[in-house]
Amino acid sequence: MTEARLFWSRTNALLRSEALNNKWLQGLAIATAIFAIYWLTAPGGNPYRQYVLLADSLLHGRLYIPIVEPRPALELAIYGEKGFVVDPPAPALFLMPFVTLLGTDVNQVQISIGVGAAAMGLFWVAT
Repeated sequence: MTEARLFWSRTNALLRSEALNNKWLQGLAIATAIFAIYWLTAPGGNPYRQYVLLADSLLHGRLYIPIVEPRPALELAIYGEKGFVVDPPAPALFLMPFVTLLGTDVNQVQISIGVGAAAMGLFWVAT
C-alpha cells in the first residue's frame, strides 16, 4: 500500500510541476503526437502533384507545366504542349522552397503533415 501511495504522490507532483505547465512544451508534445498520428495514417504519396510541378516551373520562369507523353492525370488546362494549373497557385508558392532544396521528388503529403502538426501545436500555445 505504501508503494502505491508513493507512486501516486510522485505522479501528482510531476503533474503539478512547472515544466508540464509550460505552454510551449505542451504545444511541442501535441505537435509531436499529431505528427506521429498523421505519419502513421498517411498514404505513401500523391500522384496528383501538379503543385510540385508548378513550383518547379515557376522556379524556372514558366507559368505552365511542360506536358510529356504519356500525359499525366492532373487537373490541367492543356494548350498544345503546355499544361496550366486551373487552381490558384498558393500551394505552389508555399512549396517553392522545398522544391528548390529537394527538387521535384519532394512529397507534398509529408510537407502538409509537418505543417498541420506544427499548426496544431501553435494553436495550443495561442489558446
